Amino acid sequence: MLISKRMLLLSKKTIVLYTVIALSVIAVATHWNRVLAADHDEGAGNMMVDVLIDLSTFTGPGLPFHVQGPIYSAGTFAAEGCTPTVDPIGVYHCWGHAPAVGGPGLVSQEFEFFGLGKIQVQGQEGPGTNIAVVGGTGQFRNARGERLWVSQALCPDSPAPGNPGATSQLTLEFDLTVQTAGF
Repeated sequence: MLISKRMLLLSKKTIVLYTVIALSVIAVATHWNRVLAADHDEGAGNMMVDVLIDLSTFTGPGLPFHVQGPIYSAGTFAAEGCTPTVDPIGVYHCWGHAPAVGGPGLVSQEFEFFGLGKIQVQGQEGPGTNIAVVGGTGQFRNARGERLWVSQALCPDSPAPGNPGATSQLTLEFDLTVQTAGF
C-alpha cells in the first residue's frame, strides 16, 4: 500500500494533536492524584478552583435557573482576571431555585474535570455556605466531603445577571475524602 505525503503529514498532525491532549489530561490527573493521595491512604485533600460563570441565563430571584462556565486552576483569576488565556480544566453546571427575598437558594452543581470524572454537590447555596459533596464519577466515584464557598464577584464591566455578557468569578474549595480501595 502506497501512502501519500499528504496522508503522512495529516497523520503526523493528528499524532501531535492527540499527544498534546493526552499530556494535558495527564497533567491534570497528576495534580488531582497528588491532592487526593495526600494525608491518607484513602485519599483526602483540599483543592481550590476558579469558575467563570456565564450569568446571562440567570432568570432572577424566585425563579428556577441554570448557569454554567469553565473551571480553571486556583489562582487563575488573581493572575488573569475575567479573561483567562489558559485552558480550562473542566466545566461547571449549576441549576436550582433562587430565593425570592434574601437567604440561600437550593442548588445542584456538577463539576466535570476533563479526563478525570465529575463531582456532584447539592444543598443550600449562598455567600459563605458549605454544601455537601454527594458523590462523583471516575476518580471521584466515592467522593465525600464539602464544597466550601471562598469568594464571588461580578467581573468588572459586567452587566447585571440575566443580561448578555454577564459573568462572575467564583472561587471554591473542595474538602474531599475519596475511598480508592475496598468498595
